[in-house]
Amino acid sequence: MDNPKYETFPNAPIREALLDIGVELDKDFDVNRFNKIYKTLKDRFPNVKKRKHFVDIEAKSIDGNLEYDKTYHDDKLVGFLYISENENKYVQYRLDGFSYNILTPYSNWESFKLEAQELWKLYTQITGNHIKINRLALRYINEFQIPIGEAPVTSYIMTFPHVATGINYPVSDFLMRLILVNEDLKALGIITETIGKTTEDTMLPIVFDIDVNKNCNSELDQIDIWEILDNLRDFKNDIFFKSITDKAKEKFRIGKTE
Repeated sequence: MDNPKYETFPNAPIREALLDIGVELDKDFDVNRFNKIYKTLKDRFPNVKKRKHFVDIEAKSIDGNLEYDKTYHDDKLVGFLYISENENKYVQYRLDGFSYNILTPYSNWESFKLEAQELWKLYTQITGNHIKINRLALRYINEFQIPIGEAPVTSYIMTFPHVATGINYPVSDFLMRLILVNEDLKALGIITETIGKTTEDTMLPIVFDIDVNKNCNSELDQIDIWEILDNLRDFKNDIFFKSITDKAKEKFRIGKTE
């Protein structure tokens, strides 16, 4: 069950949640084997896109006594992206890992994790259990809609850039990035904060992006990835709940203030 010390808001500011498991597969693994997953996913994720990385390939040619270098660009297939019909859920099966995204509305951690576990199981059925886990991560992109002119932004969110006293010029935009270290988990928490796209003249959208991640370098059968992800989720919540005020909590409980 969800940790009772963290409140679940009916109007939570979560715009996107991402769970990512980074892996290292055998070099001879055929990426097209992921196509077998589609038979199981097609009812929930009918749309498919190929995931490619662009790589540079250097070659040398000899023309008489002249030797010169040429660079070719190639796109390498690295996985597949499966998309739900209403495009609010995405699952990726890649050579370097697995990820699951869900857009608003986000219900709760337990249901999100349960879906991810089911989809991850398909990954291991294709790749086998003898894989190395090198990274685990959660990312939550929140967007606060703050009424313009009602109160300072810091009356809603306390993790916010500070302008020195005496600089009396209005701020039209900003970008802040903080990296926090959790020594107990051996994990990082990356906060990115900026102004989002304005859709209403009366509201200021503040994007509060929290990415928590941990490097592992462990065999799958040597770690409990879901326990680690539970701990990362608690780390994320610690950052989030200590960053928001009671005024923000009330807003997330009752909806947008008119």
